[in-house]
Amino acid sequence: MIIGIGVNKQQALSASIKYFLLSALSTTFLLLALAIIYHITGSLEFENVYLAMFENQIDLPVILIIFALIFKLGAAPLHFWAPDLYSSVPLPVTAYISIIPKIVYLLLLLDLDDFLSCQNNFFIISGFLSLIFGTFGLSQQFKIKRFLAFSGIANVGYLLIVITNPDLLKFNLMIYVFAILNIFIILLDLEAFYEREINSFKELKGLFYINPFLA
Repeated sequence: MIIGIGVNKQQALSASIKYFLLSALSTTFLLLALAIIYHITGSLEFENVYLAMFENQIDLPVILIIFALIFKLGAAPLHFWAPDLYSSVPLPVTAYISIIPKIVYLLLLLDLDDFLSCQNNFFIISGFLSLIFGTFGLSQQFKIKRFLAFSGIANVGYLLIVITNPDLLKFNLMIYVFAILNIFIILLDLEAFYEREINSFKELKGLFYINPFLA
């Protein structure tokens, strides 16, 4: 999708190839984890795996699954791909990769809660690291998309910290989705208003006097 929309932009092609290779690597760890689980338990059905967990040590495959999920969520310390990718692709694609994967993988985490609960500390540590890297990264950004990337990292941190409380996680996720949708709708309206791509906060100077509603 990234290549299709930004096919004529070298930066978009570079970012998409980088993301494809890194995503393939994380998926490899996920598949390796499933293979190890099957080797230990003889099954890939959740009920059978849950029962086998009490008799067998499956910490290694669980850690590999967490590694893959943290990468796909763009959480620290595996967040390094997000700022480059966000800033390199068109705004509609940035909106998509900011929202949809986070919803899918966080809801998946809730479904796998019993399975992953033995290693929840990894998510909580990743959450605190995401808050630190995301917040400090925000303070140095002048480009809108990179700002949104670090904002996404920080928000994922808040979500992972409450991973042990499903209701609070769903509530925070709902707030995040509402807020980020609002931001992207406004940015898309701004691009339509200016009839060009908006890259930096400096380009919004004087917006209140030009279009008070969007401001």
